[in-house]
This record gives sequence, C-alpha cells and structure tokens, in this order.
Amino acid sequence: MIFLPYQDILLWTLLLSFVSSLVYRIFNKPAEMRKIKEDMKFYREKSKEAQKEKDVKKANEYVSEMMKLSQKQMRMNMLPMFISLGIVLLAFGFLSQTYGSVIVQTASASENSATGHFVFADFNHTIRTDKISDLEYKVTIDANDNGDFSDDKTYAKGELVRFGSVVWDVNPLDLNSTKMETAVKLPFTVPLVGWTYLNWLAWYILIFLMGASLLFRKLLGVE
Repeated sequence: MIFLPYQDILLWTLLLSFVSSLVYRIFNKPAEMRKIKEDMKFYREKSKEAQKEKDVKKANEYVSEMMKLSQKQMRMNMLPMFISLGIVLLAFGFLSQTYGSVIVQTASASENSATGHFVFADFNHTIRTDKISDLEYKVTIDANDNGDFSDDKTYAKGELVRFGSVVWDVNPLDLNSTKMETAVKLPFTVPLVGWTYLNWLAWYILIFLMGASLLFRKLLGVE
C-alpha cells in the first residue's frame, strides 16, 4: 500500500510516540514514579500550610523534601529521555532525507539568469533562476524537458509545484541557489491560519501537540 506524505509522517509520529512511551514504561517504574508525585503533592500542601502558619522552619523542611524528590524524579527520567532522543534523532535523519529541503545550485548563464539540474524522488528536471530585482527571484522548471523554458511555468518564492507524488515549495535564495522543500498536503485546513500545506517537521510537531505522545503514555500507564 502506498501512503500519501501526510499519512507517512502521521504513521512515523505515532510510531515514535509509541516507542518513546514504551522506553519510559520499560526503564521507569510507574508505581514508584506515581509515589514520588503523590509525595511531592503532599509536601507541597504541607509547605503551604506551614507558610500560612508562619512556620518558616517547617516550610523549608517540606520544600527540601520536595527538592529531593524532584531530583530523584529527574534521575529516573534521564536514561529513557536519552534513549528516546537517540531514536527520534535517527528517525529525523531519515525523514529529513526523504521529506526535507534540498539546495539546488545553478550556474550563471548571464548576469541575471542561471540554470541547473535537480534530481530528487519524482523530480528530475532542469531549472532556471531569473533575477527580477535585488530582492526578487523567480524559478522556471523545464517540466517537459525540451530545453525551452518559454513554454514552462515560472514560480515566485513560496509557490508550490507538484511533480509525481511530491509537492515542492519553491524558494529561490539568490541567483545561484534555490531551496526546494517538500510540502505535505494536509487532510484538513489548519483553523485560524488557513494552512493546507506544511513542511514535514511542522506536520510532525502538529500531530505531537495534538496529543500523540500523551495518548500512548496514558495507554501504557507512563507517569
């Protein structure tokens, strides 16, 4: 089965969220973590009571106990955190190669024009960058590969072009370099801002913020 880019990254996000939660579940003792949180809550309430009674000595003792528990909690989280981070970074390396951006180098054909060739996934075409002004560049893609750019569409910064299964966000940086970044078409429009495309990392973060990690942590009983 062939998935669309947004589906691929959705599955990767769910997989990484599950693996990360599983790592915490394996290396952390949920019962012990739960006990630490309960004890911290107990000492926090006792500290507030002592402060109301103006018993500074007792309040400081309770705060000291809270700090000890907090440090213990941090030590328990260190190993699973580093393991999870390592797994995520490895996955990000693959995702960046598959869905990330590529800088296309072009060679100047004249003072205001440069051409180059870009091969990546379903994209295999010659492109031409034209300098419109000191702040504006446009890119023309030889989609029919006939060597004649006059019958091809020109793209300004931020415009999208689809080739095969990949949508590219075209961003000419200067006359000799153009940033081509894969754009993930969303299955919905992001409320308020109206986005229908995001880069792969923004889509990953959006899914993560929508609760992918919290879901698996809840299902696996991770504190």
